[in-house]
Amino acid sequence: MSNTTPKFNAHVVSMNDLHHFRNVVDWLDAIVPNPELTKPNNRLPQPRVVATKRRHPMTTPPPSNSSSHNQRASSPTKRQRLDYTNEYGSETGDVSEGVWVEEMEMGDETPRSNINQARPHLPPIPFRGFDAPSITPLRSNSMASGSSCQSPSVTGSEKSSARGRRKRSPVKSANGLWVLDLPVISVRMGDNPAEFLPTDVKDLFTSIDDIVEDHIRVFPSEIREDVEAIIPRAKKKNDWFRPTQVASQQSATEDEMSFPRSRKPKSALEVALHELDFLRDVVNTAQDCKDYTRAEVSWNIQVHQPLLQHALAAYATVQVEPSLTARILSPFSAATSGRGGGNVIENKMIDFCLTLWLNDGKPHRLLDERNAKAAPADLKLISAIADKVWSQPSDAQSVNQTGYPPLQFAPIACNIETKTSSVQQDGELQLSVWTAAWYQRMNMLVPARIAQHGIITLPLLYIIGHDWKLSFACWRGNRIEIMGPLALGDTTTLLGTYTIVAVLRKIGDWITTVYRDWIEKMFLQE
Repeated sequence: MSNTTPKFNAHVVSMNDLHHFRNVVDWLDAIVPNPELTKPNNRLPQPRVVATKRRHPMTTPPPSNSSSHNQRASSPTKRQRLDYTNEYGSETGDVSEGVWVEEMEMGDETPRSNINQARPHLPPIPFRGFDAPSITPLRSNSMASGSSCQSPSVTGSEKSSARGRRKRSPVKSANGLWVLDLPVISVRMGDNPAEFLPTDVKDLFTSIDDIVEDHIRVFPSEIREDVEAIIPRAKKKNDWFRPTQVASQQSATEDEMSFPRSRKPKSALEVALHELDFLRDVVNTAQDCKDYTRAEVSWNIQVHQPLLQHALAAYATVQVEPSLTARILSPFSAATSGRGGGNVIENKMIDFCLTLWLNDGKPHRLLDERNAKAAPADLKLISAIADKVWSQPSDAQSVNQTGYPPLQFAPIACNIETKTSSVQQDGELQLSVWTAAWYQRMNMLVPARIAQHGIITLPLLYIIGHDWKLSFACWRGNRIEIMGPLALGDTTTLLGTYTIVAVLRKIGDWITTVYRDWIEKMFLQE
């Protein structure tokens, strides 16, 4: 016998390997699934519970213990996929990658035998179109059977949505508002906005435009010298100043003997000086917010809300209501019609609302001193609103599109959104979706009155850092037009801040007259 070592025959070895591969494939295809594994397993853990995967009985020959242990220990991918978050950072039940969670979500899918657990110990089979060790149980099963079904991530997501959650689509551009059942369309104001605005806001726009363009009567005459010291060019601007108010005839001695006493300013000069100090502080605070890149909530707390409340403090029936947590009720969510019931547009919340505030927001007379002074007309109107609200289904008992308690009986008259960046579209989309839901709510609440009187136009305020802008939401029957924006002023200067205050007071006048008249037509008996 020769001691010469046989030469390695590469051709023979490769052919043998191919022969073995085909035998293995034929053997795998011939496996009959265990009937016990085709029954739905209701004892699987909940989707969010990370548990050790159960070993199913298999008809394949068991691999060596050491190899199996090493392979399992080196494959952490399925545990990692269980910790899934959606695009907004919150956990969700729609797990697009974790197959074990996916099987539990699908419910009506039949569990498959996990034969691929053994495949890591076999050579890869390139002509099958995949690498066996990297295929999860559901995916390898579907591919091995030659099926053309959708991927598990799509199937699981669709089934989870169909099993209890309505589809919600985020609006990412103005184009998304055009396809709503009640479309929202942005319209540029142009050179003559009054020609196209509805009659219910034409006078409001004209008065605001005079204030914005020429700063007509934004300063009280009582502090003219103080203003001229701060803004020298004010010396030539007589139109900037309001006429001097008639001084009160009440003597200082009578004020001192009146109890309880208060340090609130009483005379026109005291009121004007107090306002000057306050607005100068607002300008400084706003600049600090800009310099330190403070968050939106800081701007709201330190600048926007104090300015809104100061400007409208004299209007007893106008309320500045923070609405950061006021969510749109489901029946009034903007939607699109289509196959499968269409989509519900993702709800948007805004920062503030100006409301018609009657009887301290309470629908009935209370036995405390504050409400004993409420005007009978206010009590009558809010009682009529409450009666209408209480007659609605349990998921729609609000005069507005939200169930937020302070807004339940206080009709919204103006919507306000704030931002700190210059990405204008985001805030406009929020205002549009929120306002569209309000129109939807009013149209469902008093359809007969609306058919007779129409729906009023709503002012919309959009604040980006220092800058304030005004638009109008106009009801056109089959659509909503957002006309604007009109730049109002900014909080970088004292003149700009006084201009904003003057505009807000014009809106307050409009709410207590034109808007209130429309609300009375909607809810009081004719």
